[in-house]
Amino acid sequence: MLETVRISPDTPLWTAFVNALTEDTLPTRDLESEGQSFFAFKPKAGTAAGKVVGFGGITLAGADALIRSVVVLGAHRGNGYGLGITEALVREAQKAQIQHAWLLTTKAAGLFGRAGFRPRERSDAPRLIAAAPEFAGLCPASAIFMSRDLDL
Repeated sequence: MLETVRISPDTPLWTAFVNALTEDTLPTRDLESEGQSFFAFKPKAGTAAGKVVGFGGITLAGADALIRSVVVLGAHRGNGYGLGITEALVREAQKAQIQHAWLLTTKAAGLFGRAGFRPRERSDAPRLIAAAPEFAGLCPASAIFMSRDLDL
């Protein structure tokens, strides 16, 4: 189980978050746009207990949410944290009464598939998701578009 810590540009973990995204070649240009929430994740038990193992965020868009910026720090990869972070972000979306979660990925389709996301055609994107900077150009056209219905 992961502890979820909300972060923002005025919190100490923000620089570590931006650096992690940059190192993993994930978009950073729009991090301070409206409607976004970002989090650091720390295991509650085990050898990494209390240490930040990764980051992620959600952008709320009507009845939909865009899962974004999921990154596991290098030393912690391969320990299941990516799946844990994704599930924690889904729970955050559910708290906001979101019905569908969407994402774009260039490297982690397998991980997101294990979290219940399925590939979709970009033409299936709801209007507000299609208007998000990630969808409109920050993520490459080769990125895989995926979605998951959320049980409320």
